Amino acid sequence: MLNQKFATSKSPIFNLLTVAIHWRNALKKESKRMKKENLPLIIIIVSLILIIANIITSEKIDGGFWMRILSSVLLIIAMLIAIRDIKKNKKMLNK
Repeated sequence: MLNQKFATSKSPIFNLLTVAIHWRNALKKESKRMKKENLPLIIIIVSLILIIANIITSEKIDGGFWMRILSSVLLIIAMLIAIRDIKKNKKMLNK
């Protein structure tokens, strides 16, 4: 609990604390939004890296090879759809 002498709006320490708390909350909201927007892109990049690693390290091309490639491609398609949906929702909110 704040001391009574710091609880007045004339106190520079109280004003500094208020501004610091405001910016912390604003940055938290921005950080959550950026994570939500960037996560599908990060998953796409990781999937592409895994596809390349799978192609390089596979000794024989069998059903398992194609299933791993197919699952990564489907994941990439799903993330592209998610990115498109996020952009569409953002446009609708801005109108």
